[in-house]
Amino acid sequence: MSGDTESLEWLVEGLRSAVDVEVAAMVTYGHMAAFCRGVDRLMLTPLFEGEAAESVMHLALVREILADLGSEANVNYEFTLASVEVGSMTSTGLLRIALTMEEDALNLYTTLRALAEKLELPTIARKLETLLDQEQESVHEMRRLLPRSAPQLGF
Repeated sequence: MSGDTESLEWLVEGLRSAVDVEVAAMVTYGHMAAFCRGVDRLMLTPLFEGEAAESVMHLALVREILADLGSEANVNYEFTLASVEVGSMTSTGLLRIALTMEEDALNLYTTLRALAEKLELPTIARKLETLLDQEQESVHEMRRLLPRSAPQLGF
């Protein structure tokens, strides 16, 4: 098996993993939006609803890339429907989950873009760059929203 064939198979499998990641994010963000409580609800509900909508758009683009490669998306429902208990979480806990999901997606798309570039697939690399840019923005936003550790005042 040539290195290019193996790299292409890795790219397709990585894209299939991205389908699972985006479907899971869509479901998780929807739950998180519904379970926001208190004054934070005013800010976090639209944020999480927006992230869920972004996941739908990412899913469509990943499916398009798979079709460009002559492949198809398969959803791993066991992965996708994993239980996420967000009902009793604080806003900080919800934001930490969101940051972890966004960082995982960012790392995945970084790897997939590198594979597309290695395979000299510039159109696919550009599409993955679009996903990367959006994930970087989301990571940045989640980091900004997470509270910093409060200084110890020694009282």
